[in-house]
Amino acid sequence: METLSDIDSKPQNTLFFFILSALIISGTAIIFWPGYMSKDSIGQFNLGLTGNYSDHSPPMMSFFWKMFSFIHTGSQVYLLFQLSLLFFSIYTLQTIVKQRWLKFAIALMPFIPNIAAYSGAIWKDVSFAYSFLLVGMLLTKSNIISQKLTFPKIILILFLLIYGVGVKYQAQFVLPVMSFWLGLTLTDSKLNVKSILIGVATMSFVFLSVFLFNKSLVSVERKQHSWQMVKLYDLAGISVRAGKNLLPEFVTSQDGFSMDSVKKLYSPERVDELLKDWYPGAPLSLAQNEKERNLLWSTWASAVAHHPVAYLSHRFSLWFNMISKSPIKSLTQLASVDSIPEGTKFLLKHAGNALFELIRVLSRFVFMLPFLFFYLFWGIHLYKKTSPYGVPLFMMNLAGLSLLLALFVFSMAADLRYIYLSTCFLFFSHPIAVLALLNKRKQNVKARAEIQFQNTQREKRAY
Repeated sequence: METLSDIDSKPQNTLFFFILSALIISGTAIIFWPGYMSKDSIGQFNLGLTGNYSDHSPPMMSFFWKMFSFIHTGSQVYLLFQLSLLFFSIYTLQTIVKQRWLKFAIALMPFIPNIAAYSGAIWKDVSFAYSFLLVGMLLTKSNIISQKLTFPKIILILFLLIYGVGVKYQAQFVLPVMSFWLGLTLTDSKLNVKSILIGVATMSFVFLSVFLFNKSLVSVERKQHSWQMVKLYDLAGISVRAGKNLLPEFVTSQDGFSMDSVKKLYSPERVDELLKDWYPGAPLSLAQNEKERNLLWSTWASAVAHHPVAYLSHRFSLWFNMISKSPIKSLTQLASVDSIPEGTKFLLKHAGNALFELIRVLSRFVFMLPFLFFYLFWGIHLYKKTSPYGVPLFMMNLAGLSLLLALFVFSMAADLRYIYLSTCFLFFSHPIAVLALLNKRKQNVKARAEIQFQNTQREKRAY
């Protein structure tokens, strides 16, 4: 019978769980092989091959695709790269754990529907999530076992942060959390001037690196100013709710524009159908010059200032629609998708419909949101008690919350894959929470034993 004090440090056990995790990740790769590519993925792949980078798709991801093409032209190498980040995240977490049963449970995490649903997709959301997840696990290990970060690990962490911010725009809003987490880790979890300065320096270095990287790849002529789509989407949502046309003149003066078409095509699902560059006959046009872009900014700011309730209603509808979705499509939807890998189709074909639908319902992120807030407050409590589990629990879920808040403002669609990082950090928090509970139980056992010992000593002295 394994006790709480058992330390599973035998080399054969370490090797066993390494091999087990590798086999599970290999199975994931086989199921999704050669990797799912959406329209956006294919676009980034083509940009990488041609070298015609733009700021609409992340230049970092296209550049990596170009580098991977020297090994093999296709999605396979990128799929293996992403899954390797997930594998090392899992293995790093396993090295923290003493209990073999918990190591085994961690090895099975790629099979959790919320994680498995997107693990085979070549998406910037997945790359960003796995790169930040590995950073989180490296920092968690250092926090829990009081192991100093070596110089190579610090370099790896910086590289992963640069990569994550480079492949996903919203990653920059999570970066402050990860940067200050690194600062806390390098100062033995002490919140002081030194930890804050390290956080600021890390954040500045990563931002500067990504800025210089993008600037070197994207020419001025290739800048597409994609931020406009969010502002136009907001103005459409506010206009529909306020019952008046609040869109800028360069939009309303275009042929084919009408508020009736805006009302008809607007939904808290996504912006795509509203944009002319995406759909023929759509009512909204992007700004073509600096003057129009400045007008769009001022028009948006004025609309938000004068109609804050309509703006918040629009953003909340989109955000709540996103977190209320299941990461798994229905069997009917999946049957109509030709690009799903054959291995995935085989599993779906042999899955029971009732069980499948139950998993779909239970895997909605909205049901998991309470755990995120619970871990946040519990993490603060543990940190105050000087528990080594406090910083990881708090920081992982603060990072997840940061992404949720950023998407509340910047999201253009109610797509659950946008919050994949939040999902991964939440599920990787569960083993940390179990360790914290086991540690608390161990402390209670020791405390009771100490009290019993003291009572026995007093009884002996009394006689």
